[in-house]
Amino acid sequence: MNATIYAFATPDGRSALAVLRASGPNCTEIVQKMIGRSLVARQATLARICDPVSAELLDQAIVLWHPGPSSFTGEDCLEFHVHGSSAVKKALLKSLSRIEGCRFAEPGEFTRRAFQNGKTDLSRLEGVADLLEAETEAQRRQAVAQLDGRASNQCNDWRNQLLDIMALLEASIDFSDEGDAPREVIEEARLGIEKLCSEIKGHLGAISSGEVIRDGFKVVIAGPPNAGKSSLLNLLARRDVAIVTEVAGTTRDVIEVSVDIGGFLVRFFDTAGIRETDDTVELIGIERALLAGKAADLVLWLLPAGSVEMAVPAGLLGAPVIPIYTKSDLCEEFLLRSLSGIKVSAITGRGLEVLFERILEAGRGAWDNSNSVIFVNERQRASLEECMQMLENSLESVSSEFLELTLEWLRAGAQQLGRISGRIGTEDILGAIFSRFCMGK
Repeated sequence: MNATIYAFATPDGRSALAVLRASGPNCTEIVQKMIGRSLVARQATLARICDPVSAELLDQAIVLWHPGPSSFTGEDCLEFHVHGSSAVKKALLKSLSRIEGCRFAEPGEFTRRAFQNGKTDLSRLEGVADLLEAETEAQRRQAVAQLDGRASNQCNDWRNQLLDIMALLEASIDFSDEGDAPREVIEEARLGIEKLCSEIKGHLGAISSGEVIRDGFKVVIAGPPNAGKSSLLNLLARRDVAIVTEVAGTTRDVIEVSVDIGGFLVRFFDTAGIRETDDTVELIGIERALLAGKAADLVLWLLPAGSVEMAVPAGLLGAPVIPIYTKSDLCEEFLLRSLSGIKVSAITGRGLEVLFERILEAGRGAWDNSNSVIFVNERQRASLEECMQMLENSLESVSSEFLELTLEWLRAGAQQLGRISGRIGTEDILGAIFSRFCMGK
């Protein structure tokens, strides 16, 4: 029998209210020993909450009773909405620990029980985890779509189509000894597989948009030493996150700052100044700057306004590059007008809004497609790619002579779709997902 688990679903610290959740077979005993009267299901009840041993009054608060299986976890559940002082919360936890069979919950254990009891599926759980970590409006919308079951519903639809094709081919095998494996059945199966391949391929192409929303649009700030990279980063972050000096080569490592621009997460990376040098440590910093540029969605190439032009290194040309002229407050206006890039000043804030607009424009391709994105993370991408491979293998073998082999490829493809929703093969990833959850989730 599972233990009854309990934990606060609200953060630590003092607050007006705190919510404690309990789930498991001992919830009825908790009601009897700590409240002393029956509760109406799914109805808020003002109750006196007492210690189960001493009968001392702990608090007078709202209690909700959710009998299983019609609850979040599928088990009997309780919610205590108590006053949020540290003393009340400690007393409540101590009292629950005195009831045999009750223990403090592990991170994500409530949601894990909901999954194990068939109340949710794996892609929806990833939506919950993403929603807990959402920092921007775009991330919230994407997480809610996952939570609403868009990925699960799509996978279930594809899986059902696969099962229909497999049933069609199974029937052909059953009648093959009578010579009744018609070509039209083989052709119908082939068309069905090709249709699935086309649909899955389209969704695979859109996953990068979902990953940009979820993980952020990566913008690398690069340029020669003393180009104003760290000053620009501090301006973007609206706080001092990088050391700014007149000494060349101050920045030796990559410094990251996340900024919400127009409801989208943009991750800026300040990098070491790029130049010819014999300094071993500085060379390592430059190498890291080039590596960051290769992984970037956008590169801002900074040069002080009025300085000698320097070409963008070949190692940074993998992503679109926007030229930025810094220290515009120190440059004559007539000279600024001759420069084709964005002119910015960390002192006056000049050019910042224009820079934000250009960054939004650069990321708009991914962000505009975000509403149509269903699959959003690397785990889902890997399963879809594996499914595509299985379907392509089945197309190579679909014929009257190799129907058994075709069916094996299709079964393997259906298994990969099942991994996305959690129908099969989930134990190796459950721990990683639930570790992102808080105790009371």
